[in-house]
Amino acid sequence: MVMAQRPMHQILCDQVKLDPPQPSSREPLLKGDLDWIILKTLEKDPARRYGNAGDLADDLRCYLHDQPVRACPRSKGYLIRKFVRRHRVGAAAGLSVALAVLARCITSTVLYFEAEESRVAAQKASSVSDERMAGKLIELTGCVSSLALHTDPDNGIVAISLLILIEHEHCIQPSLAETAATAGWR
Repeated sequence: MVMAQRPMHQILCDQVKLDPPQPSSREPLLKGDLDWIILKTLEKDPARRYGNAGDLADDLRCYLHDQPVRACPRSKGYLIRKFVRRHRVGAAAGLSVALAVLARCITSTVLYFEAEESRVAAQKASSVSDERMAGKLIELTGCVSSLALHTDPDNGIVAISLLILIEHEHCIQPSLAETAATAGWR
């Protein structure tokens, strides 16, 4: 129905009962904080409106400087968006540093596990080759000389394994057991 055809008292009652439409529905440039500021000035309850023109001016100044306005409900997302808009360069730098640190942590963790895997594989390969050499020496000579224990002087685990293997084969020479004990292999 056209407004001119409606009685004046009905138009006034509608204005009192109905909430005002969003200003951005008529003018898209008013979207966001300006919507909230305008709706707060049009609030029916006087306690929810601006107390005076100075309060409205403060909110408009906040809007112009990309600071949070009092008319808008404060949420963490809203406050973060306002902060990032005011400090774009700093926020971008902080984000890039955080991403670089995260990438560095991930890369170093991956490289650590790869190195550890390679170390374990090399240790197993060294241990297997030393055991094979000791086994061949036992097969060929029937007993073991001290040369078999010196295949890898830094590898005490292999030396201990060789001594145990030799003891079970009953081929150990008495002088070799004393050498192993003084070297700290046992």
